[in-house]
This record gives sequence, C-alpha cells and structure tokens, in this order.
Amino acid sequence: MAAAALAGCASNQPVRVGAHQVNAGIAADEPRAAAIGRDILSQGGNAVDAATAMALAMSVTLPTRVGLGGGGVCVVHDATSSQTRTLDFLPHSATGSDDAGVAVPGLVRGMAALHAAHGKMRWEQLIAPAEAKARFDTQISRALARDLQVFGGIAGEDQAAKAVFLPTGATPPAEGQSLQQNDLATVLSQLRQRGAGAFYSGQLGEKIAAGLGIDPGKLSGYQAQWRQTDDVQHGNDVMRFASVPHGAPAAGALRDATSALDGRRNAGLIKALEKVEPEGPPTAGLVSFDQFGQAVACTFSLGGPFGTGKMIPGTGIMQAKATGARGVGGPAIMVNPSLNHPLFAGNAGLIGVGVGEEGAGAAPAALVNVALRVLEQGMSAQEAVAAPRLAPDPAGGTLIEETAERSAAGVEGEIYSVQALGRVNLVSCKVDRSTGGRSCAAATDPRGFGLAYTID
Repeated sequence: MAAAALAGCASNQPVRVGAHQVNAGIAADEPRAAAIGRDILSQGGNAVDAATAMALAMSVTLPTRVGLGGGGVCVVHDATSSQTRTLDFLPHSATGSDDAGVAVPGLVRGMAALHAAHGKMRWEQLIAPAEAKARFDTQISRALARDLQVFGGIAGEDQAAKAVFLPTGATPPAEGQSLQQNDLATVLSQLRQRGAGAFYSGQLGEKIAAGLGIDPGKLSGYQAQWRQTDDVQHGNDVMRFASVPHGAPAAGALRDATSALDGRRNAGLIKALEKVEPEGPPTAGLVSFDQFGQAVACTFSLGGPFGTGKMIPGTGIMQAKATGARGVGGPAIMVNPSLNHPLFAGNAGLIGVGVGEEGAGAAPAALVNVALRVLEQGMSAQEAVAAPRLAPDPAGGTLIEETAERSAAGVEGEIYSVQALGRVNLVSCKVDRSTGGRSCAAATDPRGFGLAYTID
C-alpha cells in the first residue's frame, strides 16, 4: 500500500498476521500531529481513527493550512466492505460559488462523517489530543515555524489572529517556542463533550455563523458528501482518485500518461494538466493505514495561508476562503481487487513557501510523478518522493525541478527550472504474490518537514 505523507520514518519491519506480512503506519505534513496518529494506532485504533485524530490535531499544530474553519477531501478504503470512496468536505462558499469568499466550515463535519462510517475508538478519544495540544502543549514545530516566517504577515492584519500568531510583534515565534490557543482549546472541549454537531448549531454554531457573516442555516445545513472515486486501471490494480465537483485532474493525468508510448509519459502528463487552475493555496495532508486493510489519504485546505487572514472572534478559528479543490492533488488509493488490500495511497498538495511559481498543476503532477515511479520504475517509497519532478507551467511550457535532467524530460516546448514542485505524502506496499505477504513502508517528502511512522 502506498500512502503519501511526510517526514522521518520508523522501523519498516512487518509483522505477520495469518498468511499476510503486514504493518500499520501514518504520515502527515506536521510532525506533532503525526505522533498523535502513531499513538492512536498503538492504542488499538484503526486507520480512520488515526486520520481523524491527526486532522483535528493539525488544526492546532498547523493552523496556517488546516483549521476547523476549512475543509478537505479524503479517499477511504474499507477492506470489510471492499469499498473505496471519496469523502468531500472542501471549503465551499455559502453562495455556492467558489470565488474566494468566506467558506462554510467543513472539517468538523468531514471528520465526524469519516469516524461515524469507519471509526473504532470513541469520538472523544480522538479529539482529546488536539484539545490538549491547544491548551497545554503548544510548542511550534519546524513545519509551522517555516510557514509563520513566510505567511505570518497575513495574520498580522487581524487583531485577534495577531494576538495568537504574532504575540510579540512583527517577528513570528520560532521553532520550539509556544502559541497560546486557549479559545481554540475551549471550542475543542465543547466538541469533545457534545459531539461534532455542537459546532454547527446552538450557541457555538450561532457564534461561528455570526463571525463568518453567513446565515446560521447555511452552517447548520452543511453536510460532508460521500461519492464514488475516479478510477484508473493499471494492470490488475485500480488507482482510485478522489472525485470532486470540478473533476479529478490527477486521475486524467495518470490515465493519459500511462496510455502514452514509452518515452512520452511526461508529455502526456503535462498535456492533461495544461488547463488546471493557474494558482492554488498551500495545502497539507496525511495518510494512514492499518493491518486490517483499511487506508485513508486526505488533503486539507483553508483556501489560502491562514484562510482569509481573519479569526472568528472568541474561537481561535481562522476563516477559510472558498476555493474548493484548487491546489488539491488527489488523494488516491490503489487497490488490488483480488487481494482487497491497498497497495498505494497518497496525497499531494502545494508547498506555497517560497515557490510561488509552482502553479496549481504542481499538486496533481507531483502525485502522478510519484505514482509512476513506484508503479512502473519499481522505486521505493522514499526514492519516489525524493526524485525530481515536472509540472505544467501556468504560462505555458514545462516546469522542472533544478535537480532534474532536462534532456530526459521527454516534453515539448520551453522548459523552466524551479526549486520545488508540490509535496507528496506516501506509503507503499510490496506484495509477494506467491504467499500473499505484504510489507509496507512510509516515506516523507524531503521538500517538507512532516513525519512518517511505520508500526510493527
């Protein structure tokens, strides 16, 4: 199973369960949230429990990209039902037009729907770690510190946000320093005690709707949407991409790339992504998998760094911009129907830190770049995420990372070098077809500062 994620890696030795060699693991774009996911799996939770806990934690530990005011999209494989589905809780506008206005918050509904469908542990067990981080353990990771260096000025334009993220003035706090997020801790406490519905109705819901300037009915009526996936056949396996209202550009890119002649894979990929929106917000993601054949890959968005830059008064929640699926690459999970186990699961997003030239097409391109290297070149997870990438240039031509060989790009037109293109979270599994043994390894993208764990 390949699943995309971020930083470091623990042991990759599998355990044997019945006839299968399997293990469990997680990866996320923020290391402190990743550690929470590891703990949930170690406590007996499944992949959905780990993903839910990590997403809620990232609203505290990486609020530049993930927040209760934002949303996202997940692909989920459940081995019990042999189903792989899309869960859409993207940040859409209350007016129905994603024009970068204020978004209706979707993250809480999304995680509640995910947990209700496939979770094992109690909801309060999964939200408690995020609450504890907000109230007691507010140390800044390198991932957040880097974002604060680049995006901190956005928070400085709103007094409530400035008090949290720039408490000593224009200079943002550094790695290892702390943030005070007591208001957010209070909101998370209410969700722990009263359930996710408390966010969308009652006194808290009224406060949030008023702070967003939207009709309370739009907030209370918000529901995450379960959908089928956009599938691409690859030999005996099926890569299943998230299906969202504006299409699944990564699915089309993989389909065109794999149908192209040898030596023309990259040209097919670039052609398929030429019409992707030229710009997108920085995003974050995670992946989780367990020994029972369950897997989750998610990408989250606030529609922009710190969303609109405004905080909902008295909540510690940043408003999100309604940008829908822009900047979302995938996520995707590959399944072998006969084995009923995920073989690849990954998500990709935009870095958005000092690489503004990457363009929104860099996210789906990054996921497809990595998938092709795992599936067709036999690279390990770590090799695949570290290898140089290419993507369409929003102005025409092709963008290629500085470390790549231009002569081997196999594309037409102008080629321009850039520092980095997208960021992928990945876990991949290799299967011994004769014995059914499956060994999985989590990898981290060296372009980021996340963390990955494999649990024996």
